[in-house]
Amino acid sequence: MNAVGLASTREILFTARQFSAQEAYEMGLVNRVVSKIELSAHVQSYAETIAANAPLTITAVKRITHELGKERGARDLSLCDALVADATPAKTTGRAAAPSWKSVGRSSAAGENHPGA
Repeated sequence: MNAVGLASTREILFTARQFSAQEAYEMGLVNRVVSKIELSAHVQSYAETIAANAPLTITAVKRITHELGKERGARDLSLCDALVADATPAKTTGRAAAPSWKSVGRSSAAGENHPGA
């Protein structure tokens, strides 16, 4: 529900129909739509892009986004701080990089933000 909202969640569950790629994109179920012809090359390129990143950074991002997906009171922000520290070049430069995730999920004027939406 966080990804697509209440209305789209209800439509998906009540109708149980298959949605087109464009409809899935418009609902927020997928990040992009590519043609069948482009699919293989896109997947290969996307996988290579991810694989080119530092393993500690990928691990940290996975765990941090998992924490930020939790309700605010259940998040382990100390764990997030530790993961950022472990994945940054601060160990070699002696300077810590400021985590950019700190403001994610804060209250907005419209109410509670939900990461992953």
